[in-house]
Amino acid sequence: MKILISDDDPLIRMFVRRTAEHASHEVVTAQHGRQALEMLASEDPDLLITDLHMPELDGFGLINAIRELPRHSEMPIICLSSVKDRDEIAKLIATGIAGYVLKPVRPSEFLDRIQAVAPRAGAWKAARTNASATAR
Repeated sequence: MKILISDDDPLIRMFVRRTAEHASHEVVTAQHGRQALEMLASEDPDLLITDLHMPELDGFGLINAIRELPRHSEMPIICLSSVKDRDEIAKLIATGIAGYVLKPVRPSEFLDRIQAVAPRAGAWKAARTNASATAR
């Protein structure tokens, strides 16, 4: 599975990348939401893992922008954040994310979340491909 990781903290990016690669996933990284959004077309990831609080374009802005893109609107998204505020978590859930992992990230919890989302990561692309074939 190809995973796009978007986080402004280089240590978090490295940790998440290494953990995902250790589980045999292909990983590409972005330093902020705008860069992640720009990478979608060229990288076409199966899953996005994003921080919520980043410069340029925060996680909420990134998620909302992705949900408006016909090609990636159904892509599963896992959020990483230290936010524990119920209202903000409710707002996040309303965006249709597939999962949420609190920082500091524990490798086992992170990998469990990826495993739980993996079936959706494959299914949304298959549905997109089938829809494209049907439209022809």
